[in-house]
Amino acid sequence: MKIFKKIFELIKSRFKQLVSYGFWGVCTTGVNVLAYALLRLDKTFSVAASTAIAWVVAVLFAFFTNRIFVFHSDKRGFAAVFKEMAMFFAMRLFSGLVDVGLMWFLMLGNPPVMPEIAAKIFTNIVVIVMNYFLSIFIVFAKKTSKNEGNIEETENITDLEK
Repeated sequence: MKIFKKIFELIKSRFKQLVSYGFWGVCTTGVNVLAYALLRLDKTFSVAASTAIAWVVAVLFAFFTNRIFVFHSDKRGFAAVFKEMAMFFAMRLFSGLVDVGLMWFLMLGNPPVMPEIAAKIFTNIVVIVMNYFLSIFIVFAKKTSKNEGNIEETENITDLEK
């Protein structure tokens, strides 16, 4: 119960960050669709190749917009930024697998657990929320204090109250 109260307080105190995250998420979707459409214009690339390339372009766009405008990362230098980017890509691959797994589970059975489009909307909501929290607590977390090696808090949880 205490963890749910903490999550609620975090969301409540992060409204500006959530709006920014939502705005850049919509822009990322636009980048994905535009990149896909451009790649498919002359049919040089297959649907699968266009989808994969558009996903990479969109995740790169999402990484830099999240890094700069949403989570305000202060990491500098090639190695630090590359590590952050690699973690971001890894988390996005993980959430993609969760998306596929949830869809598989929800469509399993006859009849399925829920209608297909409802399942896709549900899994997208799960993935969006999961990506937000993975970004806060793993990818863009800034260690500010330690207690016997355990992080007590991150700047990302408190820096918007300034």
